[in-house]
Amino acid sequence: AWTPDGDHLVFSAPRDEGPPGLDLLALGTGERRVLTTPGDGELLDAQPEVSPDGRLLAFTRWHAFGVGNVFVMPMSGGEPRQVTFDNLKIHGVSWEPDGEHLVFGSNRGGSFALWRVSIAGDAPRRVPINGRAMDDPHVGRDGRRLAVAAEVLPDAPAQLR
Repeated sequence: AWTPDGDHLVFSAPRDEGPPGLDLLALGTGERRVLTTPGDGELLDAQPEVSPDGRLLAFTRWHAFGVGNVFVMPMSGGEPRQVTFDNLKIHGVSWEPDGEHLVFGSNRGGSFALWRVSIAGDAPRRVPINGRAMDDPHVGRDGRRLAVAAEVLPDAPAQLR
């Protein structure tokens, strides 16, 4: 994930001991800083996304294969705060322009769909988009467009293929 200034990348990095966490790479100097270190019993931290103002980091912490939750933490460091509590698959996390809400793909309602959650701790709400198996959301910078990966049936109208 890029920082808004384009000078840094956040990525999932292996650890000498323990599961992979997230690191911050300064592109100009090559300096790396550890952002997250998952605890014992966790599988890895992945799918990082930096907030539009560059202050917060959202990511998925996988507890086991197919069992994960969304977390948020300050880019400056600190303890990650859990935002979802479903212990289900998370396919992609994206910030809304307000920096207060996230859109994520999950099978929390059965099949994969898009969900919106406030980082303040409200319960996720389904994004009202018709379709099947939607995930991997990417909210446009201005919040007016949303790109997703979606299953398209062979008999779907041509504009959906």
